[in-house]
Amino acid sequence: RVSKKSAVKEVPADVTKVRFNAKGLAAHRQRLGLSASELGFILGVSAQSIYLWEAGKTRPRQSQLAAIAALRKMGKREAKALLANQTD
Repeated sequence: RVSKKSAVKEVPADVTKVRFNAKGLAAHRQRLGLSASELGFILGVSAQSIYLWEAGKTRPRQSQLAAIAALRKMGKREAKALLANQTD
């Protein structure tokens, strides 16, 4: 089940110039030890969206880039804590 809202609460104020790199997203997801569905839950998108972004077939929307920017500052423990606190 995909949440419509991103689990990431802190969104940087200067998100107008966020660069996106498909390989960078994949590498960060692996560093955090997350599956595509877990990352999708944190960002508020589906696992399929994560796969398409990482493959370079599509790009995230501006609102999703804001959540990705906040994700970059997140560590492994924070990501796991967000997943542990999820409510279905």
